[in-house]
Amino acid sequence: MQNAVLERFAENDRPNVKRWLNLAGALIWDSASWTFKKGEATLTSTVGDNNLTGEPSDLGAVVGIWTIRGERLAYYAPAAFHDFYRESLATGVQASPESYTVSSVGLQVGPLAAANENLFLLYEKHYTNLSGDSDVSAIPPAYHWVQVAAAMSIGQSNQQDPTGSLQDNVVAQGIASMRREYLVAVKDAPEFWGATYAGG
Repeated sequence: MQNAVLERFAENDRPNVKRWLNLAGALIWDSASWTFKKGEATLTSTVGDNNLTGEPSDLGAVVGIWTIRGERLAYYAPAAFHDFYRESLATGVQASPESYTVSSVGLQVGPLAAANENLFLLYEKHYTNLSGDSDVSAIPPAYHWVQVAAAMSIGQSNQQDPTGSLQDNVVAQGIASMRREYLVAVKDAPEFWGATYAGG
């Protein structure tokens, strides 16, 4: 991908190209609720503990957590969670998890788990920046060209090249194609490229 962008730039721009590719990838990633952003994982509760293990490394946002019986855990903001469970956590009351919160500690359930139990996690992945030259973008391979075009547009804008706007048309077409491929029957969803991206 770097070499594709460098077709329009000098080799000494390679460090900048990496940054442009990452910015382009993040903008595309955050522009819609793409199906490829969704992930599934198995979490585990431990007897007498309210911290869950098995949190995926690419966890961006929790969509939901379910027990093996199909019961969806309720979400509480951290303060509300501790308002409700602080006493039971302190006194060691144990039961099947019924709710969860997300904090700097990680994923926590209330009350304390009464058994070792697997929980199903549906989540949205966060975008992972490219760092090494051999890294592969999390954008689906069939649409890497959209990320390349967006990176070119960002680079040309940064270098005050007026031809960069030509890449915006390519990106808009690519985003439209991705929306047909990777969105689940969402009508009248807001457009991304012209609305939230200004070429730099």
